[in-house]
Amino acid sequence: MNNFKYFYILIFGLLAFFESGGQQYDILMPSDFTFKITQETCSYDSKTCIYTRIYTSRASSIKVILSPEDVYKIYEAVKKNDFMSFPSFFTCSEGIKETFPSFTTTIQITYNNLQKKVSNQSGCKEKVEIEKSKGFFLIESTINRILQNKHQLKKMRKSDLIFE
Repeated sequence: MNNFKYFYILIFGLLAFFESGGQQYDILMPSDFTFKITQETCSYDSKTCIYTRIYTSRASSIKVILSPEDVYKIYEAVKKNDFMSFPSFFTCSEGIKETFPSFTTTIQITYNNLQKKVSNQSGCKEKVEIEKSKGFFLIESTINRILQNKHQLKKMRKSDLIFE
């Protein structure tokens, strides 16, 4: 009889955990986790939930709220790729010339009262720390994939900036 009592407590505990919506992510992810990404024609700040797209004559900003699941996917990518160990700027390997146009992407991560800002240029594929650069690209891709799937951004006019 005692075994059934513990079994029921376990089942109800698990049900409560999984039915709590996004609250399970609060346990797995630091409460102060935020990120900012700045690219050639857009930027996003998860703390303010503001997405900005740049046009030739102006910039346009809208509010884009990410779900707890979306934020957790980004947090997982940050942890998996050890973002906090990245250099502040990825440089080209010696002897590798940068191609143009070249764009800089900057990602800033905050969690556990730590903050790190890292920039990466698209102009050279061979970096001094190539594996970490690949990790940066994976984090950038995760953020972009999540943002581009938001209906607010699908409705937004594409940037009219032209790079040659």
